[in-house]
Amino acid sequence: MRGEIFTLNNQTFLAFGGGYSTDRVYRKEGISWWKGELPTHEEVNHALTNLKKYHNQVDYILSHDAPRDIKEYLGFYDSCDMTVYGDEYEDIHSVLYLLKKTIQFQDWYLGHYHIDKDIGSMHILYHQIIEITHK
Repeated sequence: MRGEIFTLNNQTFLAFGGGYSTDRVYRKEGISWWKGELPTHEEVNHALTNLKKYHNQVDYILSHDAPRDIKEYLGFYDSCDMTVYGDEYEDIHSVLYLLKKTIQFQDWYLGHYHIDKDIGSMHILYHQIIEITHK
């Protein structure tokens, strides 16, 4: 549901799933790795169009991967090798960074890094289970 905005309990959530598989070279396409793990230009444009309807403001963002600056803060400086993807796919970290800079939000929840860590309003979850409550 990349780029969709949901309202639950009067709170708005932007969903933007996907993540870059750094171990892609050890996987098989269509079995343990898919190009669709990264967003397409169409999905990014869909998210941006939906966000305009909400004046680029949501309460929460839900993603799997992290914006580029957060990924680098965690010590991951590798870039997405986009050579195996078609021209319609985008670097997830750059897209999420664009969303981070474009959207006003309260909190962002993500996974992917197998740690539990808060970095400001970014919450990386692995073992931790949290309840989102009204602020």
